[in-house]
Amino acid sequence: MLSVNVKAPDIEIIESAFRSVGLSDLQIKTYTPRTLLCLDYIQSTKGYVGSTFFRCIADKITINGEKITYIRMLKEALLIKKTMNYIKGVRPNKYRVEETCCNQSINITKKDKERIDKAIASLSEPKMNKTLDWLNQSLQHISEGGVYFALEDIPQGWYDIPHSDIISVFLYEKLQNLLRNLLISGVNNNEDRIYKEMLMADIIHIENGLKDPNLRKGKLYLNILSSYNKYNKEYLSFIRDVIDRVVKDCKQNDIKVACEGNRIWSDKIKELRQYVALHLGSHLKRYTQHSIAF
Repeated sequence: MLSVNVKAPDIEIIESAFRSVGLSDLQIKTYTPRTLLCLDYIQSTKGYVGSTFFRCIADKITINGEKITYIRMLKEALLIKKTMNYIKGVRPNKYRVEETCCNQSINITKKDKERIDKAIASLSEPKMNKTLDWLNQSLQHISEGGVYFALEDIPQGWYDIPHSDIISVFLYEKLQNLLRNLLISGVNNNEDRIYKEMLMADIIHIENGLKDPNLRKGKLYLNILSSYNKYNKEYLSFIRDVIDRVVKDCKQNDIKVACEGNRIWSDKIKELRQYVALHLGSHLKRYTQHSIAF
């Protein structure tokens, strides 16, 4: 047995909650230490964890003849509550511990430790991620769905660049290619003409937005971006590539940087803008002399 310190609901509260949902004494003995470790992790971070995290801690549990997931059991026992739903490319699910937490020393088995270590490691996959390594030098992060999430609050005084700025460049390049292909194949009917006019209007609006950061904050501009959500998977790949390159530059110049779902942050805004503009500029130079303005 190993002795560890945790901050979680009192052990008697956990045991009582498990009895209320029908766990046997043997099951309570098995799952209480793991649950204390689980809740300790959730309360000590922002609570951004996915289903894989909970599956690593415990497999399905049989209660009164029915097999349920570990996360469902925690919810039914009123030990955790989901406070934010998963949004692809923005954030994973977010949970909070429902009961008051206190510092306590508990005994765990080697298997309990292996389970929680595996669960925490699952939040940082892939394991050999150099971007994640450098982000973690500033704040603890996880990687999920191709996006990085800080598990700690962004420090006051840091500056941000929203991912919508990065998406603007992706979409500008994408629409330019669509327009070029349309013109090559020929505008043969009224539907093609309407589509061409729509593409040209959106391209002009995005190009104006690239020159004016205030325009990029406007409702009309953001609606144009969201109208192309069918390219979401490509958005995520593009954002990931740009973030990886920007973080690499930050690491080389010893600059702190963090990500929070839909934004990238740093305490050195001049350098952050410089690196983002540099990598976005390579995508813009085929179509315009302008880079993105901040």
